[in-house]
Amino acid sequence: MVGLPGSGGLPAGRALHPRFDSHHRPVAEQFHTAQVRIRRRDPNAQPQWDPTAGRSVYPDPVTVWTGWARIQRMSQMETPRSVGDRQVILRSATVSIPADATEVMISDEVEVLEYRDPDAGDPHLVDRPLWVHDVRPGSMLWQRDLVVLDAPPTSR
Repeated sequence: MVGLPGSGGLPAGRALHPRFDSHHRPVAEQFHTAQVRIRRRDPNAQPQWDPTAGRSVYPDPVTVWTGWARIQRMSQMETPRSVGDRQVILRSATVSIPADATEVMISDEVEVLEYRDPDAGDPHLVDRPLWVHDVRPGSMLWQRDLVVLDAPPTSR
């Protein structure tokens, strides 16, 4: 096997420094320009009767993480779905949070609270719920990527 360029041609040469991930994380986090809150509902929670609302209501979700994130639209992931007798387009995005953030789970709700620059970012995302459909793993992790859609996950 031929070594990597710049390693003197030795097969044992390294292309990346052993601490490349930890060195690069602060660089990736500079692109985290949206403050988000991630909340989780207790799957075992029971509804309680609310006489004011006149119906049973579930407890509010619990905040599991709040901090700065990057949100990127994934245009190739616009998926048409039939819901009853109408066609609905589900739109997805990638929400990147720091690699050492609290564990995020499928079905967690992500909400954009604000942007670092009030004149930047999509104002239509503020206070709009997005639900986690996938948490992307990686052997080199600069940030944790969450695939979110504008509809909650459903079970079969």
